[in-house]
Amino acid sequence: MPGSGKAAAQRKAVAPKKAAAANAAPEKAASAKAAPRNAATGRKAALGNAATGRKAALGNAATGRKAAVARTTAASKPGERVSTHPVKQRTAVSEAIIERLREICEVLPDTSEKVSWGEPTWRVRGKIYAQVADRHHGNEHVAVWLPAPDGAQAALIDSDPQRFFRPPYVGPRGWIGVVLDTKPDWNMVAALIAQAHELIARKR
Repeated sequence: MPGSGKAAAQRKAVAPKKAAAANAAPEKAASAKAAPRNAATGRKAALGNAATGRKAALGNAATGRKAAVARTTAASKPGERVSTHPVKQRTAVSEAIIERLREICEVLPDTSEKVSWGEPTWRVRGKIYAQVADRHHGNEHVAVWLPAPDGAQAALIDSDPQRFFRPPYVGPRGWIGVVLDTKPDWNMVAALIAQAHELIARKR
């Protein structure tokens, strides 16, 4: 029958299309499944790279901090604290006073000079016996702080309150402050410094 031939031909033409569609379906499904896996893999890689970058940045920062600390402490002896106070701008008067103190102190036994808290200090076996106070904490004078024997602080202040004072921090331990920018008796200053040196040198 003629109609039967046409129907058979149409069925033969449709059959390859269905087969192709059937074959393509698993591939599409596999591609669809692979897409989330690829995306997840990409996200993991991106996060891994970001984490690696953060670790590298932190490592570089830590290395920089360590290098800065090494530079800060390189000039000091091992275990020695480093002064963080800025060096003061001196006047001609304060420079002359410091030089005069230096001449007095450097001849005393076992003396060393070191800047601490932004001021020159003189030490015997590492312990301070004289410290400059150049308008320290708003004080209007240049002075030196010295340890003194028991009772000497009160006696000196009573005798000349314009010359002697109780310094901050160390005053409660009996130290005295001596004003030096108002024409002091430098022989008296030298005697007080020698006494301070002896007091500290006796301590072990």
